[in-house]
Amino acid sequence: RLATLAVWISCLIYAFGFAPGVPLGASGEGSDADIELLKALIASPFDGAINPIFVFVFNSLGIIPALHASLLLPGSSNQRPLPALPFVLSSFFAGFFALGPYLGLR
Repeated sequence: RLATLAVWISCLIYAFGFAPGVPLGASGEGSDADIELLKALIASPFDGAINPIFVFVFNSLGIIPALHASLLLPGSSNQRPLPALPFVLSSFFAGFFALGPYLGLR
């Protein structure tokens, strides 16, 4: 449990303190390069202009939380002190940032 909480806190510190790029609050949006990359990825994801590993990771952002849900929800009725469903559903939007507290506290 402590290791999971330590990893979660480390991810929070890195994401909000040391991650490269322009913070969303600084200019109202992300950097122009990030926006152009996402536009190109959405327009034509498999044309080869974008690194295939990035395309794989981007496309699996919805699959990974579904796998977590299939592993966590069947046995969650016996878990205490928190229900798994709110954390699993929020992990579709926030990833490990939403799932980390549940994994650390169960």
